[in-house]
Parts: sequence; C-alpha cells; structure tokens
Amino acid sequence: MANFTYFKGWDWYIVSTANYDDINSSSQSMLYTTTAIGIVVLIVGILIALFLANTIVKPIMDLKSCMEKVSEGDLSVQSEIESTDEVGVLSRSFNTLVKENKKLLVATREYNMLKVEFFSNISHELKTPLNIIFTTIQLINYKFNSDEELDRPKINSYHDTIKQNCYRLLKLVNNLIDITKIDSGYFELNLVNVNIVEVIEDITLSTVNYVKSKSRKIIFDTNTEEKIMAVDPEMMERIMLNLISNAIKFTNPNDTITVTLTDLGHRMKISVKDTGIGIAPEKQSVIFKRFRQVDRLLNRNHEGSGIGLSLVESLVEMHEGTISVNSKLGKGSEFIISLPASLVPQYKNNSKVDDSTSREAKVEKIHIEFSDIYS
Repeated sequence: MANFTYFKGWDWYIVSTANYDDINSSSQSMLYTTTAIGIVVLIVGILIALFLANTIVKPIMDLKSCMEKVSEGDLSVQSEIESTDEVGVLSRSFNTLVKENKKLLVATREYNMLKVEFFSNISHELKTPLNIIFTTIQLINYKFNSDEELDRPKINSYHDTIKQNCYRLLKLVNNLIDITKIDSGYFELNLVNVNIVEVIEDITLSTVNYVKSKSRKIIFDTNTEEKIMAVDPEMMERIMLNLISNAIKFTNPNDTITVTLTDLGHRMKISVKDTGIGIAPEKQSVIFKRFRQVDRLLNRNHEGSGIGLSLVESLVEMHEGTISVNSKLGKGSEFIISLPASLVPQYKNNSKVDDSTSREAKVEKIHIEFSDIYS
C-alpha cells in the first residue's frame, strides 16, 4: 500500500508506503485486545453487580419480606441481617420494634382478658347481693300479706340480711371509687403524726367480737408501746380491716389470727398472720393484681371482687411502704407491711385524729369491710 502528498512551495512529493499484511495484523491485534478488555470489564461489572445485589439489594428484599409478614400479623418474624451498615442498623431497629409490638400485643390481650374477668366478677358481686335483697324483700312481703303471725326474730333476720348486702354493695362502690381516684391521682392521704401502736391496737380490738362470732380468735402483740409516725389513721383502718377480713374468710373455725407490730427503728413492721388454708405458691404472685382472685369460679367458696388487696397495696405504697405475703398451703398466710417511721412537719400536721368517733361508727365500718363474709 502507498500514498503521497505534494508540497507546492517546496515542489516536493512525500510518499508513504506500508505493507498490507503488517496493517492487517496490527488491526486484528487491536481488535482482540479491545474485545478481551471488554470481556474483562463485563465480567468485572457482573461481579460488582452480584456483589452489590448480595450486600444491598438482597438484604433489603429480605427485610421487605419480613415487613410483609409482620403486616399480615406474624409478630414472630425476626430479621437475620447482622451487617454493620445502614441496612444492618435498620434491621436491628425493625427487630426491636417487632419485639415491642409483640409485648404490647401480649399486654393488650392480658388486659382484655382481665377486663372480661373484671366485668364477670363485678356483675356477680352486684347481682348476688341484689338477688339476696330482692328475695328477702319478697319473703317479708309474703309474711306481711299472709295470715300467718309475724315472727319477729325472722323479720329481724331478714332485716340483717338486707343490711349486710347493702353494706356489701357500699363496700364495692367505695373500693371502685377509691381505685379510680388513685389511678387518676386525685386520692390524697391525710397524714398525721400519731402513735401507730395505739391505732393498730384499737382497730384490732374493735374486731374481737366479730371474730369471736365467727368462732375464730384474734391476738394483738407488739414489742413497743409507743411509736409516733406519720400515717393516715382512716386508711390504716381500711388496710387492717381488709387484711383481717381476708384472714377470717380463709380460716376455719377455731383458727387463730395474730396481729403483730415490730419496731425496727427507722421502720415499723405490721404482720397479720393466720393459721388458715394458705395460698398456693403459683397463686401468690397474682393476689395483689387488680381484679385477680385465687379462686376465679363464680361459685367460689369465698366472695370478693378482687379489688381489696390491690387497694391495700396502693394505700401502703402511698405511705411509701411495702406489703408482701408469706404463705404455705394448708399452713396459713402472713401479710407483712413495712412502713417508714417518718414524721410530717408540724405545720402540715393540722388534722387531728378524732378520738370521739362513736363505737357505732366503728362497728359500721367493720360491717362494711366484713360484709362479704357469709360463714
């Protein structure tokens, strides 16, 4: 192959020649080199794409699949992505969110079951005394409308039955109101610096006749005669009457209930112990939970709404104290209250304990708190 160019100014011809085989060989060499480089670049690109798909796209798709399962209601799904990049952080956040939602779902289900149980118990607690009152009134009307001579002792018995069940309804309403006030933050204690020994002793002794009428025995014991500390005497009476009421309900005739005060210096320990039927270990963890009862059956042997011990625990905690239970099935139970032996400032101690409270008023409180004891 040859080619030439004429330069007029110089009157020259420049001629170039090349061998065709040499040019063809160089062209093929360049083609092969370009093709090889293209193939290498393509392979590298495919490998990079596969790597990116495996490290970014696949984890994202796996996470998307987990999200779809969760959206269908399966909260047992957990993402297995453990990388340290942004996708890994997102995966761990997703797992945490699923766990929290699962806990929330379990809590919601428990709450719904508790709500159903509560309405069942409350309907039973309302219906039972109302049925008794209604039936008793029917009996009284029958006696008045019949030609039979009125039997005064029977009429008095009917009257006592109606009164007891009215007390029971009043107790239920009071407990519901107080629980609602505590939950909403509107319940306040009237703390007064008083001799706690005298307060607990008076409450215990006021129940002696009632306890004796149920063929039980109650004993009061203390290691000190005086301990001035800040408590709400009315709420302490509520607490103690509830615990003594439970002790009566879950003991048998001739059993003993012991109320003991122990001065521990910076704290006061109050114990209500009985020799009754006791509480099974697996049931002890639920007795302070609201609306929970050891015996859930509507035909249970002992009446109650499941509010009492929950209310007691709330009142004790409002005193900055604690309450716990030690019990052995068939041996009896002991409820232990621990209260701080603190005082309120004198300017806050404006309220005085009403020592003139009538005996009738104290007896009425006992009847209200013990109104669900039928045996």
